[in-house]
Amino acid sequence: MKQINLKSFLVAVMLSFAVSFTPNIWAASPVEVEIVALDHWPIRRALEQTLEMLKTFGDKVTVQQIDADTKAGKARLKASGMKGHIPVVIFVDGEFKHTLEGQEVIFENFPVASESPMKLDGKWSAGDVRAVIEAKLGEN
Repeated sequence: MKQINLKSFLVAVMLSFAVSFTPNIWAASPVEVEIVALDHWPIRRALEQTLEMLKTFGDKVTVQQIDADTKAGKARLKASGMKGHIPVVIFVDGEFKHTLEGQEVIFENFPVASESPMKLDGKWSAGDVRAVIEAKLGEN
């Protein structure tokens, strides 16, 4: 019968104990969502469905909302190359353009069919945002 080295055994037990109480640093990072939007009632109303959907991901997604009229909001839009009156942009892991089922989807302006007062409906929906996040999380 092979004899176990007591020192090696104790090191193995201590490492096992330490690993069991250490956060898993290899766990997937949360998907980062930034919503840069004008803080006006039609936009807040148009984003309600998207914001509710984002809550369903829990800690798998971090959400940051930035008022597009603030210095930070203007800087974020400028950094992404956007100009002009843009009521809403949603960045998922830093990007607002994504590919879904071979088609480009751009998370800019109001969601589709949101009845925006200025006819600035985009061609994206909360479901599109969900699909991009699920793909990033490997859940689709």
